[in-house]
Amino acid sequence: MERDRLDRVDGHDGDDVRRHDEPEHDQLRVFELDHDDDRFAQPDDDAAVVSSAHVFWITSRAAGVVALLAASAAVTVGLLMSGRFGAARRGELRVLHESLSLATLVALAVHALSLLGDGFLHPSLADITIPFVSGYQRFWMAIGIAGGWMLAILGLSYYARARIGVARWRALHRFTALAWILGIAHALGQGTDAGTPLFLLGLAMVAVPGLALLTARLMPRQAVSA
Repeated sequence: MERDRLDRVDGHDGDDVRRHDEPEHDQLRVFELDHDDDRFAQPDDDAAVVSSAHVFWITSRAAGVVALLAASAAVTVGLLMSGRFGAARRGELRVLHESLSLATLVALAVHALSLLGDGFLHPSLADITIPFVSGYQRFWMAIGIAGGWMLAILGLSYYARARIGVARWRALHRFTALAWILGIAHALGQGTDAGTPLFLLGLAMVAVPGLALLTARLMPRQAVSA
């Protein structure tokens, strides 16, 4: 009888997927069901086994999605705080903006560091922290790393704005939008979930308002310079 077997399903391209029928380490056991129309089919005695290292890849994917959504929301709230958009409620928006920014940084750290345990890529610390070091989809990886560092540095600079100077800090903080756009490009170019309708819908719900506000803010300056 033909059976559906579950190997490692993590979105990696290619067929270079390793199966661990007799692993030497802790594992996740995934039982296969008989391939028939019985809704109450019982688990087969012979189990397909997926390495527990797969959990690191799943964790990284989930944290990456959270980081992108939180960053998009943070940029949107930040733009609402500027100019005429949110002057009346700037104090309330500032608390929300700071919370979303910190959530983004935590999710980014989990997104990157979780890959160190991935059994497929086996990245080094340099691979996930230095642009163009990793050979895995080098361009998109480099964009993600650069955007991540920019978000981290610019976000944490908020707590040093007194030393930096408020005017100088505000000028630097505007580059957060560029870091955010790099993150979107990284997600769409390399993200495993980039082609799924649910991911695209969720991203559009938080990114489109931010892009619209950013365009509205830049338009007057472009008109004056022209």
